[in-house]
Amino acid sequence: MTRPFSFVSRALFALPLSAVLALASSSISFAAPSPSVPKPAGKSLPPIPTSKGVVDAIVLKQTSTFVGNVEMTVSDSGIRFSMSKMGLVWMTFPPKWDGIAFNPESKSYLVRPHSEWKKKLFNLPTGKKTEELARYTVKETGKKEMIEGYLCRKEALMSVPSKKRKPGEPSKPYVAGNIWVADSFPAPKEVGELMTNFVKVEVKKGIVLKAEMLKPNSFTEFKPVFETMKITKKKVPASVFDAPKNYKLVTSELQLMMGDSDSPDPSMGGSGMSGMGSESTEALLKKLKSQ
Repeated sequence: MTRPFSFVSRALFALPLSAVLALASSSISFAAPSPSVPKPAGKSLPPIPTSKGVVDAIVLKQTSTFVGNVEMTVSDSGIRFSMSKMGLVWMTFPPKWDGIAFNPESKSYLVRPHSEWKKKLFNLPTGKKTEELARYTVKETGKKEMIEGYLCRKEALMSVPSKKRKPGEPSKPYVAGNIWVADSFPAPKEVGELMTNFVKVEVKKGIVLKAEMLKPNSFTEFKPVFETMKITKKKVPASVFDAPKNYKLVTSELQLMMGDSDSPDPSMGGSGMSGMGSESTEALLKKLKSQ
């Protein structure tokens, strides 16, 4: 059987997300098809074969305050998630685990090496001075919760006070959020790397099934930012993890979202989509958040 990165996450915290339907905690045997990766556009390529048969997988229907509804499919054959609000699909598969994001509407795709996406899932220009996204330290709360058959550890995300403290901000390290981690979730370690992008703390094993963060301008009230609505174990077509066929290659996430492979890459200092600069990116981000 042969078989052959998008946004979120940036903050992707999103992002990224998880909970429901009980599953056996025992390890699952997955059949792993071998991948075929798309080559840059402009060259004559042989047809990418379609994978045959089915593979065992776990499908999670999730929701994120940033990227909307998410469907994540996890298997030893790969990881795939679709983001309805952005209209994008991201996936990765062995043996290299490089990330492929594609836009089904514009039929364009973007490739990021594993070494890049595991550090930062998406690269989007903001028109502002580049800042390292806040990364938290984890504090075990000692509390556990069953989320649809999975025993989850509740971990507090600790943050330090800002250099210029905001009104009401504690003067000592404080809880900025909480995550619920299911250690027994049977998944490749790359799922943990994906989750690390979302929650900004290292997830060594398992998967984050729920997350909450402080409400804006509050240091006492939390709001859900990531939840799992349903989890099912099922057989899916092996072709779910196939790379897209007959798609054009783009070089930036903004180009991917705009469906434009000819415009300069803003992250490389170009003029942006059809002459639009970083302001268009800001407008796009605001539009996504408002949907």
